[in-house]
Amino acid sequence: MTDKTSSTVCVVGAGPVGLFTTLLLAQAGIDVVVFEAEDAIVKSPRAMGYFDITQDEFRKAGILDEIKEAGLLNDQGLKWRRPQDGGELAGLPSGPDPSHWPIQLGQHAVGEIILKRLAQFPKVHVHFGHKLESLEQSDADGTVLTRYTGDREHTSQYLVGADGGKSTARKLTGIQLEGFTWEDFQMVALNIEYDLAALGWAPGNAVVGDDIWAVVARIGKDNLWRVAYGIPTSELDPEEPYDEARERTRARGKLAKLLPGPTDEARIDRISLYRLRQLCADTYLKGRVVLAGDAAHVTSPVGGLGLTTGLLDAALLGRTLKKIIVETEPLELLKSYAETRRDVFQNVTNPAAIFHTRLLTGKDAESVATREEFLEKVNQRDFGYLKKLGESFSKLTSTRNE
Repeated sequence: MTDKTSSTVCVVGAGPVGLFTTLLLAQAGIDVVVFEAEDAIVKSPRAMGYFDITQDEFRKAGILDEIKEAGLLNDQGLKWRRPQDGGELAGLPSGPDPSHWPIQLGQHAVGEIILKRLAQFPKVHVHFGHKLESLEQSDADGTVLTRYTGDREHTSQYLVGADGGKSTARKLTGIQLEGFTWEDFQMVALNIEYDLAALGWAPGNAVVGDDIWAVVARIGKDNLWRVAYGIPTSELDPEEPYDEARERTRARGKLAKLLPGPTDEARIDRISLYRLRQLCADTYLKGRVVLAGDAAHVTSPVGGLGLTTGLLDAALLGRTLKKIIVETEPLELLKSYAETRRDVFQNVTNPAAIFHTRLLTGKDAESVATREEFLEKVNQRDFGYLKKLGESFSKLTSTRNE
């Protein structure tokens, strides 16, 4: 027998973007049902950095203190290092104001904090283990009908697709992605237990050498570190299926080349291999289905702009739906949300992510020259140059004054 339910808003995807959108709607008194395909919040190596513009939205939502308590405040900034010996090439300080220090915490932990807060709202229901299978929109009564595994059917007035880069909600609405894939390499992300702090490493590090590069960052207060490095496509067989045991063996060799000390003692906790892409949906809105986060855009994680942009999508989307549902403002506001946030990705996130990725990974003469200039400007504390680079971060938000 089909289990039929309904709500004003349905959110597909219980990642941090979907859950943060849900929290903002719940705080406005709106009833929301969330469906997530996985059986629990995913703990694979994903995003883990939250800048001041994101923290500002957490503060408005009343969850910043909990996230700060769980995470690590990076008071040392970002260090650029040589591989293996870890010699410092340059350092970008965090600055004197702790309110501007990034928080480092796995996105799954942020999701768990929000999920715990959502339990306080009786009009919110979160269902794990329910994969979206079909989606129909009715122009006649302005509803969205969705069906899920487990013989469940749900009707809502609005549907938020926040179900990641392979979004089923996006595919079912016929929305297309536009952009490109980084062809020269794939990225391996792993979490390791290894005392890099005792070896003098800051919470945030970029490692760059002639033929190797990585981002190395501490995940929260525990002695767990994220290491994300590139593997040249030439070293991979496209016909060979992913094999975790093989990648763990290969990772041992990479860690020895990247990090100082007895890396054979590092415990590899989790590992994943994936392609980097710069993709954006051709629209974020189709009828009453609206996209946010990776469902709307996919970007290189270098620079930490992917989840940042997604959470700022959620900040504007939550306010927009509140205005429409609670304050009875016109439905056209959703179009404004969609155009505003797509413009942010296209003109701010995407070019900044491409710049930072090439800065770290580029081997061509132009990229090498840009990197050398960058390191020199950082060491000279060329504040005009650094201010210009940092201006893009302030343009990521659409809700700073709300």
